[in-house]
Amino acid sequence: MSCSINIDFDQRLLQLAFDLYNLQCEDSSSATSAPIDATYTDCVVVYSSDIVAQIVGKNGCRIKSLSERTNTYINTPSRRGEPVFVITGRKLDVLKAKTEILSASEHFNRLTRKKLVMGTLDNVMELVAVPYPYVGVVVGKLGYNIKKIQQLTNTFIKSPTIGGDPFFKITGNPENVHAARKEILTRVAWYTGWNNL
Repeated sequence: MSCSINIDFDQRLLQLAFDLYNLQCEDSSSATSAPIDATYTDCVVVYSSDIVAQIVGKNGCRIKSLSERTNTYINTPSRRGEPVFVITGRKLDVLKAKTEILSASEHFNRLTRKKLVMGTLDNVMELVAVPYPYVGVVVGKLGYNIKKIQQLTNTFIKSPTIGGDPFFKITGNPENVHAARKEILTRVAWYTGWNNL
């Protein structure tokens, strides 16, 4: 008798969990359907709500495509909420989707900054030479340092290409370009003792 009660109880709990799961999926209109074997969840924070819209795409086409390609459930942020994507699925799939969202976020952020900076009438462009072995120090791992300099100084900076001349091309208003130049040369000076400020 007690066994049948436990079995009934377990089945009712399972049914309740299943109903709640379905209800959650129906309520989340901005999300794609969740895989049954989803066991890992991670969050991706992007720069702004404008970037969210570009990543999601018209009528959600980009994010749906990414969800299907990576076999993940991606909950997109609401328009007025924090710009955070929540991804659920198998760990490797989630990491793949996260990498793609971060890459798209960086791409769209760079385009947005470039449009803002290039669209200003009083902009100037300056080339800043850096000893070739120290270009990597300025750029940083995965471009972290140069992105930070761009954000701090509100400039657009094109880094040297591998094998090209070691010049950073800075665009922005004169005051901001000067600040970015100083940031770049300060980093080089810190590593080399070289002072050309």
